[in-house]
Amino acid sequence: MHTRLTTLQKIISIASMAIILCACTAAQNVEAKTPPAADWKKAYLDYLDKQGEYANSYSYSLIYVNDDDIPEFVQDTGISAGGCQILTFHDGSVDEVQIWRCNFSYIKNGNLLCNFGGHMGSYYDYVYTIEDGKWVSVAEGEYGDGPGGFQLDENGNEIFVYQWNGKEVNEEEYQKLLYSVYPLKQPFDLYDNTQNDRRYIASEMRSLLQTGEVTSAEHHYELIVQDLSWEEARRSCEKKGGYLAVITSWEEMEQIQKQILAEKKTNISFWVEANNGRYDDDSWGFHWTEPETGISYDMMDSDLWKFWRDDGDYDEPSYVTVMEDGTKIREDCAMLVYPPEVGRCCLEDKPEDILSVFPSYAGKIGYICEYSSP
Repeated sequence: MHTRLTTLQKIISIASMAIILCACTAAQNVEAKTPPAADWKKAYLDYLDKQGEYANSYSYSLIYVNDDDIPEFVQDTGISAGGCQILTFHDGSVDEVQIWRCNFSYIKNGNLLCNFGGHMGSYYDYVYTIEDGKWVSVAEGEYGDGPGGFQLDENGNEIFVYQWNGKEVNEEEYQKLLYSVYPLKQPFDLYDNTQNDRRYIASEMRSLLQTGEVTSAEHHYELIVQDLSWEEARRSCEKKGGYLAVITSWEEMEQIQKQILAEKKTNISFWVEANNGRYDDDSWGFHWTEPETGISYDMMDSDLWKFWRDDGDYDEPSYVTVMEDGTKIREDCAMLVYPPEVGRCCLEDKPEDILSVFPSYAGKIGYICEYSSP
């Protein structure tokens, strides 16, 4: 039997459809306004790509300034004139703050960052926060030589004139105002709390943003114990279809160290690819060269310099060794060692033909071959 709808039923039906349509439209709007998790990675990758060839001389890191799940992106030019650029991402766009002279500190997830530093009688502390995806100035402190120029007090301390947000204050007031907007456990934290942040060369940061892993994540390594010179070790790896290990991230260093410990070869000094221009006329200073791209990375940039041994009487690289008769021997190649007193793998520079200089190394020389594919 065919049933006809009453007027009231028609009104209820139309209203229900309208509610459903509104709900769908609202859901679509919410979805459109909520950027996918990958958006921030693409935004940072786009910024990285815009740096062109300069990116290969910069270092990069991801830090958490505010309390959301998206990290801030740090580009460190490594030079005072270039400073650092720190990006934050929100609602599909990035905002950038310029950090002068590369010096900054931040309170993790505390939404505070301080750009501190200065030069030749002019110093500053600029404090920032993030509001609605934008960097906002919280306070500006400046101090330096007064109108009379460089002056010392009776104790030999330099006399500074202090200003906070454009108003002149004394030193004690300045410190109280600074710590009132940038609270720290200890004053020295202002200059020290970024030291444990891992910094990456451009190719490693690009890989992290694209895959979530460093470039060496799928690489494997062969630890070979054999008394060879650095050049002989390099050629041997190439014949095996690999290359002398190129270590360009802390993750890769830790991966190799784990293998050295597992194979109980901590008493062996291993040749790695790092060298002081052995076969690359366009490079100077110790560097790593990526075999696939031919790009060289200065080992004093990024965190790569931290791979060198620096404890007690060791301050690597030393570049030369002085023999008992006063003869100086160049040390142009790097060995990966595991000193028990250091408790981790680190690098020492050595002569290319180490046995001709230090015969005592016989039987304790090795080299590490790296393979990019299984």
